[in-house]
This record gives sequence, C-alpha cells and structure tokens, in this order.
Amino acid sequence: MRASNKSISFKDLSHSNIAEAVAVSIRNALEALDKIKQIENPNFDNVIRAYDKVYNSLNRIILPLDLIIEVDPREVVRVAAKTGQAKLKDFLYGLAIDEDLYNVIKGFSETREAQDLTGPKKKYLDDLMLSYIKAGFNLGEEKREEIKGLKSHIDKLGKEYGTNMAAASSDYIEITEDQTGGLDSSYLIARKTEKGTYKIDVSYPSVRPFLKYSTSDSLRKELNTIFYNRAAPRNVVLLDSILYLRQHLASLLGYDTYADYNFSSNMAKTKKTVWDFENSLREKVLIKGNLDRQELLRIKSNYLNEKASTIESWESKFYTQILKEKEYQLDEREVKNYFEQNAVLEGLFLITQKLLGLKYEEIDSPNVWHPDVRMFKCFDVASDKWIGSFYLDLYPRENKYSHAAMFSITAGMAKNNNEFEMPEAALVCNFSKPVGDQPSLMSHSEVETFFHEFGHLLHGMVTKAEFSYQSGPEEVVIDFVEAPSQIYENWAWNKETLSLFAKHYKTGEIIPDDLLEKMLSVKNLNSGLSALGQIFYGTYALTIHDTYMPYGDENTTQIGYKLRKEILGNDYPEDTHFEASFGHLIGYKAGYYSYMWSKVYAQDMWSVFEKEGVLNPELGMRYRKLILEPGDSKDALDMVKEFLGREPNDKALLKDLGLDLIE
Repeated sequence: MRASNKSISFKDLSHSNIAEAVAVSIRNALEALDKIKQIENPNFDNVIRAYDKVYNSLNRIILPLDLIIEVDPREVVRVAAKTGQAKLKDFLYGLAIDEDLYNVIKGFSETREAQDLTGPKKKYLDDLMLSYIKAGFNLGEEKREEIKGLKSHIDKLGKEYGTNMAAASSDYIEITEDQTGGLDSSYLIARKTEKGTYKIDVSYPSVRPFLKYSTSDSLRKELNTIFYNRAAPRNVVLLDSILYLRQHLASLLGYDTYADYNFSSNMAKTKKTVWDFENSLREKVLIKGNLDRQELLRIKSNYLNEKASTIESWESKFYTQILKEKEYQLDEREVKNYFEQNAVLEGLFLITQKLLGLKYEEIDSPNVWHPDVRMFKCFDVASDKWIGSFYLDLYPRENKYSHAAMFSITAGMAKNNNEFEMPEAALVCNFSKPVGDQPSLMSHSEVETFFHEFGHLLHGMVTKAEFSYQSGPEEVVIDFVEAPSQIYENWAWNKETLSLFAKHYKTGEIIPDDLLEKMLSVKNLNSGLSALGQIFYGTYALTIHDTYMPYGDENTTQIGYKLRKEILGNDYPEDTHFEASFGHLIGYKAGYYSYMWSKVYAQDMWSVFEKEGVLNPELGMRYRKLILEPGDSKDALDMVKEFLGREPNDKALLKDLGLDLIE
C-alpha cells in the first residue's frame, strides 16, 4: 500500500502492482469495517470518523486508477486499472447497502451526540443518511442488491463509453498541399506525413484551428462530421443502455425520473428548478443569440456574394474569424504569439502567489506515466509549508483523454496528531506540442481553458476539509463545483493580470494595449450563441434523463437534432451522433446545467474582485478561506452568501455575456 504523503511511482507501475493494491485495499477495508460493526457504544469518532478513514483508503486507490485509465500509454496497465477499478466500485456499491454498517451508523444518528452535531460533522452525517435513502434503505434487501447490481453495470458501461471516446481521438482526414488554404505553416508542419500530405485528426488542437482558418468549406464539413461521429455508433447504443438502467434505478428508489434522483443532492434540488433555470436563461439570452446569428449571416453573405440563410455547424468558427479579422482587425494567430505555454503557466503561478498566497516548485525527474508529464509541489507562502502536489499532462497522444480535465489523485484531509494528508491532482489537457524550434503557442481560448482547469486544481490544493468525504472538487455538489474554475477564467481577460505574463515569445514585449483592446472588443462576439449552446447541452442532458424513454419512437440523436434546431437555430450535419462523444453525460449525468448555474455564482463573486481589486491579496485570501478551503464541509449557497455579504444574483453573468449593452 502507498504510504501517506508519498507519490505514486507511475512509470514503474505494473498490472500486478495494481491488482495487489486493490486486493490489499479491500482486505484492509473489511478489517476496519468489521471493527466498526462490532461497536457497542457508538460515537462520532469510532463510527463516522472511522468510516471516513475507510472511505479515504479506498479512494486512495480508486482516484489514481481513474487517472491511469485515461492517460497511461500502456494498454496492459490501463486494462488492469479498469479491472481493479471495477472491483473497488463493486466493493463501494456493496458498502452502500451493507445493512450491518447502516445499523451502526443509524444507531449513532439517534444518539444525543449525533443530534447535537453542528457544522461539517452535522453535514457529514446528514449527507451520509441521505445516501442511504438513495441506496434503497427504505426497501428490502433484495431490492438493495438489485440497486447495487444496476449501479455497477451502469459504471462499467460508462467506462466503456469513455474508452471508445479515447480510441476515437485518432480519427482523421488527410489533405494534400493544394488543400491547405488558410492554414499557417506551424500548424501544417506539426501534421505533415512522410508522403507530404497532412494528417488532421479530431483532437482539439487540430479541429479548432482547422474549422477557424481552412478556406475549404467541404473539408471543414468533412472534419466536422467525423468529429461529431466520434465513437459512433458504439456509444449511441451504450448511451441508450445507460439511460435505460438509470431510469430503472430511479424507479426502484421511488423517483419519477433519473433527473429527480440525480438532482436531489444538488443545490438545485428538483428538476423543476433546473427546467425553470434553463428556460428563463434562454429567454434572457435569446435576443443576443439572434443578433449574433444575423451578424454571422451578414458576414457569410458578403463572403459568398450571395444571400445566406443558415450558418452550419462547421461554418460558425470560420465566419466568426473573418468577422474578427475584417471588422475588428484581430488576428488570433498574432494573439498566440503572446501566449507561449510556459509563460502562461508562470502567469498562473504568479497570479495565485499574489492573490492566494501560493508558490510552486517543479520536481526534477519525476516518476510519471509519460515523458511529457511535469510534476510540481504547491506551498503556502505565509507558512512556507508544503500543502499539495500536482502533475501537468498537456499534449495529445493516442489513447489519452481527449478533452481537458482535472483528476484528483489523493484527497486532502486531516489526520491524527495535527497532520494532514496532502492532496494530489493532475491536469490533463490537449494543447499543441512544441515542434522543433517552435514553442507551444496557445490560442486565447486555450489560455481560458488552462485557467479554468487550474481553478479546479486550486480547489483541491488548498482544501482544509477535516474529512475525506468532504474534501476536493469531486466531493463538492456538481452544480457548484464549476464556480471556482469559471471565476478563474476572468483573470485571463484582465489587463492587469495579463501584463504579468502575456509577452511575445520572441521579443518579450508585453501584449500591446491596442491588441488587448481588440481582444476585449470581440469578447462578447457570439456570446449569445455560446450561451445558447450551453443551454442546449444542459437542456439535452436534462431531456434524455427526464422525458425520454430509450427504445421508443424517438432516439437520442433525433432529440439532439430537434433541440439544436429549436435552441440554436441550426442543424447538426446529417447522420452524425454528437451524443456518442458527449462525455459529460457519463460524469455529470443529467447535470450539465451546472455549468451555467455555477457561472451565476462565479461571475457574481468576480464582481467583488472587479470592485475591490483583481490582485487584492486580502480579498484573495478571503476567497480562499471562504470558498476554496471548506470543500463540501459547508453548504455551497451559504459560502457564496458569506463571501458576497448578500444574496447572489445573475446581473454579473448577464453583464459578462454583454446583455447589458443591448438596448
């Protein structure tokens, strides 16, 4: 077993190491659980705290396996990780319906000590008892066993869905020299084959620039179609199975739909609240969305010298780029020269040092899963104490997670003798890799993504949660977990903070005011359409978990086509299946609405920084202590209210979308 506060030797891991760690973890957990079940005089420490230690010991294996499955280049290791993870998940599902354990915890919940609990301890017990209700403890043993089986099966299908997505990241189109119109030399050099053609795969660093700059409408359509067909038809079939089983699970537990079940532990609580949120926000941004669409139609009509009536999914980035260049004189490839990847990382570090009192130290020759991966230690500046570690895995490769995400490896938590379990995490992204003398230059949207994911990382690094059950972003309610990441995007747009790191990679010149003004002037271009896109994804996830019944007259693809036309006003390419690579349907389930929901709180909190100083260290430390450090040990809404000093509202979000400028 891994010693406390000792990092994993990822490079040296073998399939047998993983199998042994899983077996030892389960054996130790069973021994600890047996002691809990034999307790005659239950109290918080010998029941709940002891349970939390078991929970943490299992998570110390499960969380790294989640990462290994997505990033390790060795198939035999990934397969072993999947097998081990499945065993541990099954063990956890069994733990959730263990009647003897439940009786001990329920017995403690009825004591005077339990009834007098306050703060994080009370929340822990309340959340744990709710989890038992959602595990079927108002049902018989047979039903609980069925629920365990359903959850295990759903989890396995979800892992298969993710594996198929990762495998599809190598899909590509191949183009010849005479088909490279609009694409710059650095983009092409990185994709040139031995036979002189260019291989354009469906990773984000390939797809996004191609859809922006390629002058070939037919090639953009071809690549876009492949992109929206990743992992189809396999994942379309899997998704229906997952949705069917989720609905069956919800029905067994007495919920009308899986959305009801999924939201019962969230900030929103009910699906009606979520439907009202989506519909209300849609109404507010619809005017801006229509204006955005008309602007793109005008640009397309001018470009083609004929009246255009539609903007297809493979055209919006292209015509948006023309609009930026022709009417705002903004060339995003010029912007990239000011965002060399290492400089952006230094900027992230410097901002958090000034704002949150953190500093970082890179580890030489770390034991990692791939040579590209870097490792850092995180320190608290005031005390000079080491408080956590993290890895950066930033470049695409085959069989790697194809989006951008933060993976927790170890959850921080208090231990005996005033010691602390150091949090560990990894940022897994897919930015362009340096080629020869050409460094990795980031588009500003990639800079935003980097800041976003680093916001998740910070949430885990600075945790002061006493219990593993309440520590780290993965334990925070899903409709608040994005707020600490979304608020951090704002520092990637602020002139004061950009001046710290946005420097030309050749000359060292700080990004000029006129270029920054151009960037800011286009910030809200398509903000209405972008918000409608988020509303579409949120509404889609809600719909297929609420009103959809698999294997009926309508399928998930048709629902997506219909909702996209209704909300965004354009179609997906024919015979595409975007839901086959909509990975949030596995992790976030019905909860994709949480991105916009969380952004209401993120932008409201950002408005305080705008007013009191974006690098105000006192405010930054207040934010760290009130929002980041508690994890899930406090109610999310209460934390926001305390930070704001008032009830939250959506005014700052609407301002961020540029809706305050519409007359």
